[in-house]
Amino acid sequence: MHLAAGDRRHERRDATRLMGPARGSGAAVPDNDGLRRRSIPRTIRSSLDRWWLYRIDLNRNVQHSQIPDVIRGSAAIAGELRRETVMKLSETPIAPGKLIGLRELKGGHKGVLFLLENDGGEKLVVKFQNEPPTEALAGTRIMKVAGGSTPGVRLASRIDVGILLHAVANIAFELAPLRKAFESAKSSFKHVLLMEFAEGATLKAKREDAVDEFLAIIQDQSFQIALGKVIAADAFAGNPDRMFAGKIGFDPKLAGWYHEQNLFMAKSSDGSPNAVAIDNAFQPHVFDATAPWGRYLGGMGVQWGSLAAGNVELAKHEAGLLFDLFLSTAKNDHPDAEPQIEQARSGRLTFQTNVARGAQEAMQALLARGQGWKDKLRKDGATEDTIRSFRIRKRLLRLMAEGEGTEEATQEAIKDARDDQAYRKWVLVNEYHMASDAADALLLQSLAAYKDFKRRSRHV
Repeated sequence: MHLAAGDRRHERRDATRLMGPARGSGAAVPDNDGLRRRSIPRTIRSSLDRWWLYRIDLNRNVQHSQIPDVIRGSAAIAGELRRETVMKLSETPIAPGKLIGLRELKGGHKGVLFLLENDGGEKLVVKFQNEPPTEALAGTRIMKVAGGSTPGVRLASRIDVGILLHAVANIAFELAPLRKAFESAKSSFKHVLLMEFAEGATLKAKREDAVDEFLAIIQDQSFQIALGKVIAADAFAGNPDRMFAGKIGFDPKLAGWYHEQNLFMAKSSDGSPNAVAIDNAFQPHVFDATAPWGRYLGGMGVQWGSLAAGNVELAKHEAGLLFDLFLSTAKNDHPDAEPQIEQARSGRLTFQTNVARGAQEAMQALLARGQGWKDKLRKDGATEDTIRSFRIRKRLLRLMAEGEGTEEATQEAIKDARDDQAYRKWVLVNEYHMASDAADALLLQSLAAYKDFKRRSRHV
């Protein structure tokens, strides 16, 4: 879900969110802020099927037939627009207020994206797609746990969609073609995602338009640590579509690779440079032949993400290759800036150290015990086959974190990650400091005995 990838007009982002109303319940609307108390007929309460009743922004001259069925029953509570209440994306349902802006974001490789803006300046991205929303939901969840910066995302409910359709239906006449495109997208796609609008410039735009600023940002410690967290989250989720070290095409050599539209260079609240991840993915399969590195075969449309962020030494090597790529692409864009670019090359070691530090911090957060990842991923719609793949990937990253930073060590760790008994023995010996013979004896008992031992040991 590329947000305006390749469309420079849309590369500046606004992180603010849409306004929303307070929530009410029962058969009447509270009498506050000038909103008149209205009784809701029993038939309407029944048709809403126990949905909460919300204050909706209804223009007084809107005809009853123009209101979508999903919210038509709420016409009884029409009143003055309430815009001062801010609703976070996590709150439901969405309440866009009076829309004054609507445009389609170009460059998305799957689905259709629209940017909505209301008269209070709040913005929201709405994405229509046929693909299951699991990748976006799980990938964003993982990025947030890692401490990476990324716009929030959630699946739109039926009532969310109805409210948005009504808001778009009342947009300015000159935006009628876009209104029709929005309504057509609703009919053409299965799923609707609501996403916060990120602020910043893509890596590509910053490099092409302001090379001096680009060089300053990639040498900034805050950006480097933030970038490491993004790379670690991608390694954990199996995202192959942002940046990693891997084999490019059929070249046997390792090189840096990145999709330069999927990372924004932005500013944190304190003004320091930040790396903001968009278009998060969740493809947690382990391809033994490529691990720990990724691979990109553009002509075949196939690519695999890297696991290198799981080990501090491998992470440093990966970061170095990415740094080289940053400088080489800058040089291609700005040959006249070669002196500044070559001067920046002296910061390679610092870049490696800080990116690896960010990756290590993120991986520790992601691998912490007791997070209930399987249940969370099921909530995001992951299949049992995908969860099994994720379990292997998570095991491998845990083994890599404690192992040697070599390709050979990774290949050995893959065997243990796929072998239940070998992995459980590793856990007993390395995490619970049990003697090898004692671990073997415990594992001969039963899986229940192993789980009970771990549960009791956590409470000691």
